[in-house]
Amino acid sequence: MAEFCAQCAKQYGMKNGFIGECKPNYLATVVCEGCGVIQVNHKGECVSHDCDNGYHAVDWSISNK
Repeated sequence: MAEFCAQCAKQYGMKNGFIGECKPNYLATVVCEGCGVIQVNHKGECVSHDCDNGYHAVDWSISNK
């Protein structure tokens, strides 16, 4: 089954397939049908600025808790 990050899901009218793929403040490496191999946050949002779908990645930073 095809999986899409949050941005591609919105663009293509599909379901975000990567929600909860990792814990908050962590990233998971996944294969998005629109972006290719990317990293997503816990909300399923693409954070890879070099993805195949342009520059829709959200910014993220490392938390020093």
